[in-house]
Amino acid sequence: MLNSFFKFHPIGQGGFYTGLLDFYGSNHSQFNFVYDCGTLSERSNLDYAIESYKNRLCNKTIDILFISHLDDDHVNGIVDLLNGIRCQNIYLPYLTPFERLLVAIRHNPGDTDVFPNFIRFITSPHDYLLEIEGANIGRINYIKGNSEGEFSIEKKVIDPNETNNEFTDNLDLLPQSEFNAEIASLSQNLKIAFKKANGKLNFGFLWEFYLFHEPGTFAQIVLFRNAIHDIYGFEVDEQLSSAELVTILGNSDNLKELRKRFRAIFRNLNKTSLLVQHKPLSYKYSSINKDQYFTWNVDHYFNPSIKNFRRLINSNANPIDYSWGVTLLTGDIGLDQIENSSYIENHLKHVQVFQVPHHGSNTGWNKRYLEKLNNKGLTSSIINFGYGNTYGHPKSIVLQDLDNDNFDLRFCNQFESFEYRIHLYF
Repeated sequence: MLNSFFKFHPIGQGGFYTGLLDFYGSNHSQFNFVYDCGTLSERSNLDYAIESYKNRLCNKTIDILFISHLDDDHVNGIVDLLNGIRCQNIYLPYLTPFERLLVAIRHNPGDTDVFPNFIRFITSPHDYLLEIEGANIGRINYIKGNSEGEFSIEKKVIDPNETNNEFTDNLDLLPQSEFNAEIASLSQNLKIAFKKANGKLNFGFLWEFYLFHEPGTFAQIVLFRNAIHDIYGFEVDEQLSSAELVTILGNSDNLKELRKRFRAIFRNLNKTSLLVQHKPLSYKYSSINKDQYFTWNVDHYFNPSIKNFRRLINSNANPIDYSWGVTLLTGDIGLDQIENSSYIENHLKHVQVFQVPHHGSNTGWNKRYLEKLNNKGLTSSIINFGYGNTYGHPKSIVLQDLDNDNFDLRFCNQFESFEYRIHLYF
């Protein structure tokens, strides 16, 4: 028997998702993973969620930390999360120094105590992570590219008493042809690996994690490079060096001017995230339970246009269909990107839990991509947002489209969390 527990934590405008796979067979084993850890809302919510999670964490070990992308509201809790913790593997998308500059330039300096810390992370994500005080990190795995192979939907029947529930990474190493100067230098570090998207990670023969990453393209890069030359007095190309990145981000006055030029050039920036789809691989039958929790009575906080559903769902899967019970975690992608992965698209009809991209933003939103996603009104769509956010998330068009398509609409904010459990019987 395998009991699995998953939670979208109540941390406001950001993301903190955790999962536990608890297997009871001839040998009892657990597998813990996290997808993103950050917020732009009141920090105390995230601090409490992290503390509560770590207090319940078996052996103080996280098997995988997935970082969907490098935005502050998805990463600024990682230091507190990893302090005093063993983290076996971190997976995050690789961005060149130039692409990391484009991420950094979008962010408002705001609190002077926070922004420099974020700039340190953007300048060198691996150094920042490996230098976290009290953290014990096994390996940092950078994911790069869009090289999806041909994968079948597994149909396996296993004897759980013979299962070796070890974690396996089936991702291919990045070929030399895709190395740049930074990758070539960092690849010598045994703590850092560069791997091809897109592929699978497995917890024995019980659970699969499928990773998909699609690099962004920026048509306005030439104009932005000219702006750097005008302001800083030197020319850069798309292979901006780490030293040049440090120089650009280290001059606060020039950075303010560059940010103005950036906003005039990039009115809408395509965001790339590491999509993680996870699912059970084999069982005779299964059940799923979904619960909404509230920290206190918050009725007066709700926007009347937002419909709140409190329901418990129990479902039985067809024992032949081992892809049932799929969760799709999306970060800040454009909704159209789920169609760019044939493997993910082939699983859409089996998705039970769907993280609505980008906190319910209408940027990159198109309802036609929902057509294959909703499983007869049982698919729960989770919107991570913060009450009082300045972006107006979630957007009314997003809520209306989800409601019209009969999704089980759920909210995760400062006051609400969403939990679900999937139980597998062998």
